[in-house]
Amino acid sequence: MSTLVRQFLQKNHTLKVFTGDKYRELANNWKATAAVWGGLGAVVVVWASDWKAVWQYVPFIRGKFIKKDDE
Repeated sequence: MSTLVRQFLQKNHTLKVFTGDKYRELANNWKATAAVWGGLGAVVVVWASDWKAVWQYVPFIRGKFIKKDDE
C-alpha cells in the first residue's frame, strides 16, 4: 500500500474498517458473481434498447445495418 493511502486510512478510521483482510476476502469471493450479474445487466440493456443502435459499434456486425441509397 502506498504511503499516501496509508496516511489517509490512518486519519479516516471508518474507511480503514472496510479495507481489512476480511472485506478483501469477501470481495474476492464475490468477484465472479459480480462479473456474471454485470454481463447479464449489459445483455438486458442491449435487449431493452434499440439493438441496431448498439450493434452498429461492433465492427463485424456493423456492415449488416448500413443502408444503401440504391435500396
